[in-house]
Amino acid sequence: MSAHCAPNLDLPAAASTANLRHVEWFHDHQRIEAELFDGAADPSGGLARPRPDAPGHGLELRAAAAEPHRVA
Repeated sequence: MSAHCAPNLDLPAAASTANLRHVEWFHDHQRIEAELFDGAADPSGGLARPRPDAPGHGLELRAAAAEPHRVA
């Protein structure tokens, strides 16, 4: 089992998968997710863990940070 793309969305489900091999963590995805969401995991050192203090994926949109990207 490998998780691909959107690592912060995949991380909680991947962490609960017994036969997990790896979560692909692309720099551009991490940069965007950390910019636009509070609660993004930090993969420094090669280890990332889901948030134990928030339900689901644990991400909260930073509306002000997303505003410049709004198209409608």
